[in-house]
Amino acid sequence: MNLIRVIAALACVAPAWAGANTSQQDLDALAHQIDASEKGQSSDARAEYKRRLSLLPTIKDWQANGNPNDHDAVSLKQLNDELAEVTAGIAEANKNLLRIQAAPVEYAALLIVTVPGPTVPLLNNPTREQVRQILAERKTYWQDKRNACLKSIDTARRMRGSGDATVRDEFGDSHPESLTLWLKSETSKAWDYRRTANRYLAALDENAVVINGSLGSNLPILSGLSLNDLPEGLKTYRDRLSAVKIPQYDRATDTLSVVTNIGQANTLLPCATRSVILWNEAGTRADKIRGMLTDILPRMEAAHANQLSIIDSVLSDTDQDVSFLGNAGAGESGQALITRKSSLLQNEILPNLLERWNDLSILTARYQALFSSLQAEAEILKEKTELLDDLDGGLQSVNPSIQPYGNNSRPSNDQENLPYGNKKISSRIEEISKSLSHQ
Repeated sequence: MNLIRVIAALACVAPAWAGANTSQQDLDALAHQIDASEKGQSSDARAEYKRRLSLLPTIKDWQANGNPNDHDAVSLKQLNDELAEVTAGIAEANKNLLRIQAAPVEYAALLIVTVPGPTVPLLNNPTREQVRQILAERKTYWQDKRNACLKSIDTARRMRGSGDATVRDEFGDSHPESLTLWLKSETSKAWDYRRTANRYLAALDENAVVINGSLGSNLPILSGLSLNDLPEGLKTYRDRLSAVKIPQYDRATDTLSVVTNIGQANTLLPCATRSVILWNEAGTRADKIRGMLTDILPRMEAAHANQLSIIDSVLSDTDQDVSFLGNAGAGESGQALITRKSSLLQNEILPNLLERWNDLSILTARYQALFSSLQAEAEILKEKTELLDDLDGGLQSVNPSIQPYGNNSRPSNDQENLPYGNKKISSRIEEISKSLSHQ
């Protein structure tokens, strides 16, 4: 039987139950609140959960291979490509360093063509015009790299800052671009949901104490459980509550009170479950943002700083090459050019490439670990869907039955030992009330 209808019946026929008139309203309000707050881009919350679950494989592919709708989004492929580029750059720099050390001074000018790159087709006796063209293309190449790097640095600055700009994620949700503000928001939500959940859990514990004491049942106490253990604890509470049976009525047993406590627990369970799900969702998201803010973002910023240092060194070296070429050797000597190129590789390019390689290696591993957050997202969506199923079809297959109430009951064959959910409980409450009135 649908739990919502059961609670409605209780509310209608049991005025002795304090707060009974609000139980049905509370459950209806919870169902409407879920639809209103979580329907997103869909017609209702259930459709939205389904939409998000169906998007997860696509999002996983975007995180792995790049989002075609957002070319600036980081992907595992992009990080691996950058790591491969840096690895190749380290090998090239070491090779060029050996080439410089072996270069005769009289051929020092040829180093302009090959160091620092990018690699160009080797030319036999290139003309001055050809070398100028190579330097012009080199400068354009590295200037484009610099512009892209500055764009990434600016994005990282905004993510670390406290601006009020917003961005949309893969689901189409809007959130602060500032990781600092986003973290503050999700942390605040997590604390609010935690406080709400704790109030529901304490109330469930109070009902458990009464039910356990009256019926000898074994409903668990929930308040001491960790967030990780609460979902299983709530399921155990639900399953054990469904197995509770109300004993025969006698003078020493306040059967109506026990029915009331079971009904209250049934009403509180979906509210507690909802609060725990939202607490877990906000807390999981806050942990992810915190990791991005304190670990991933600083490493990205360090990698960008190393890249910018390399680019600026290369652009400066390119300007000096242009000057060398323009002076036709009258300015900088061949040995000075060899020393400059050697210093560029040893003191600027190689150290920064090695640091960048280290940062990118760690970033790649950290980013790959973020894939596990998609599994957590899937689990939360499934829990939300299960809660809607519970609200639609009854919080559980409610199973407690009311035994005959002794001489004061009016038992019939179709009323004895019936499951809680197979008949409206109103008749049971009526029978208990009449039995009490006869005492």
